[in-house]
Amino acid sequence: MGGTRGQAFFAYLHTYGWLLFVFIIAFIFLYREGLIFPEREINPSCMGFDTLSYITHHIAMDGTFSLTIRNYANEAIIIRKMLVKWGELEVAWRGGKAIGIDDYREVSFGGVDLGQHSGYVYRVDLFVTYERGGFANRTDSAICVGKIMRRDRLT
Repeated sequence: MGGTRGQAFFAYLHTYGWLLFVFIIAFIFLYREGLIFPEREINPSCMGFDTLSYITHHIAMDGTFSLTIRNYANEAIIIRKMLVKWGELEVAWRGGKAIGIDDYREVSFGGVDLGQHSGYVYRVDLFVTYERGGFANRTDSAICVGKIMRRDRLT
């Protein structure tokens, strides 16, 4: 009698097991896209800077990219260019933002429209070109990850 139950279970599994597999794959896909549990904690971070020190950054839904960095060089620097790359998208900011020794500044600019919704988890490449002590420009690069934020949620 126990063999009949086992056979019925395996027949059921054989008939409907593919459906369970499809649900698992769909769940994984929706979770990775942030559509299931969209408020999961993603701490924004940038890794890879050499002389500059990352404090914080964010990308808003309107395409505004903001980066706050600290200067740990032994002399003042002037940020000349910031370039954000995401796939084929390249957005550059050019200016002259001075940062003193052991000081920090925020640089914000628009146009970094990833075409995604609030809560979308992103990974962008960031290149910061700066002048140090009147010498030739130097570029620090980093990989930044985070979650696109609505403007009213930015602090």
